Amino acid sequence: MKKSRVIIGTAIIALFASLAIVHAAPVQRIHEIQSPLFSVPVIVKADDSFSVKLKLAEGEKPEAAYLNGVDDPTVRYELLLSPAKDEDGMTVVSAAVPASVPVALYDLSIRLGDEAWDFQPHSVKVIKEVKNEFDFIQLTDIHFNVQYIKKADMNRIRRKLLQDISKENVEFVIFTGDLGLNPETYDWDYVYGYEELLQWMRQPMYMIPGITSSITRRRGTASRLTETNIGKRITGRRTTHSITGNCTWWA
Repeated sequence: MKKSRVIIGTAIIALFASLAIVHAAPVQRIHEIQSPLFSVPVIVKADDSFSVKLKLAEGEKPEAAYLNGVDDPTVRYELLLSPAKDEDGMTVVSAAVPASVPVALYDLSIRLGDEAWDFQPHSVKVIKEVKNEFDFIQLTDIHFNVQYIKKADMNRIRRKLLQDISKENVEFVIFTGDLGLNPETYDWDYVYGYEELLQWMRQPMYMIPGITSSITRRRGTASRLTETNIGKRITGRRTTHSITGNCTWWA
C-alpha cells in the first residue's frame, strides 16, 4: 500500500496568564453510547457499516439509530442495525450507513425506548472512499482558561482558529491537549472547552490528553473531568503533546 502522506498543521496557543478560580459541576457527557464518541469518532464509507458499543441497563436494547445533521436538525438518516450481541459487558451492534448518505460530519442518536435516547455529537464522518494519501491537522495547547494575552482577546482568537480549521479539506483533527492551563479552574475549563469545541469545530476530532491533564496537583480532578467529558483512559505509559511515542489515548 502506498504510504500515506501526512501534512500536519500545528496550532499552538501560548499561555502566560492566570484566572480567578471558577468551579462548576461536572457534566456527564458519556452515557449509554461508549463508541463512537465526540472524542473518538468513526470515519465510515457510505454503504458500509460501523460498530456501536453501548453500556445498557438490564432489559434495555437499541431500537433504532440515526445520523443527524450537525447544523441542520431536519437532516436525519436512519441506520440499519444488526442484532445486538454482548462483548465484555457491552451491547454491540453494527450500524449500516445507506449509500445515499452525503459526505459530512454527523451526530449519532440511538433510541432505546419510547422516550429513552442517547446522543454523541460529531461522532460519525461519512466518506465516499478510503484514501491512501490524506491530510490531517494537529491542534494543541488551546488552553481555554487563558482569556487575554497582551490585551488580545484569546476567546475570539480561539474561535477564529477553530472556524479556520473547520474550513480545511482534511480528513480529521488530532487534539493533543491541553484544554486548560491552570488546574485550579479545571472544573470550569472542561465544561467550557467542550462547549466551545462543539460549537465551532466542524471536523471529526481525536482527543489525547496533554501534560496538565495528568501530571498536576489536581490530577484526580483532571482525570475525572476528562472521563465525564471526553472518555476513559484505556492505555499508555505517559502523556505527551506529541502524536508519536507512548501517548495516552482516551476512548
